[in-house]
Amino acid sequence: MQETIPPELQGRAFSLMGSVMSFAMPIGLLISGPVAEAYGVPLWCALTGAVFLLTTAVNWWYVKRRQTAGR
Repeated sequence: MQETIPPELQGRAFSLMGSVMSFAMPIGLLISGPVAEAYGVPLWCALTGAVFLLTTAVNWWYVKRRQTAGR
């Protein structure tokens, strides 16, 4: 982020990023609590692990595609 955002706007950008992350934490707890209670913690851990792996794969593919297109 520091390379793409102008220095005079970095404070606002990092503040916004921090606010979004702080807002996401209670939402995650509101979702994970009932799901883990209803279906069990092991299933919740497996589900979130699969989502993290999928997100990583999609981001990796996107970055590789942009690097190839930039050549």
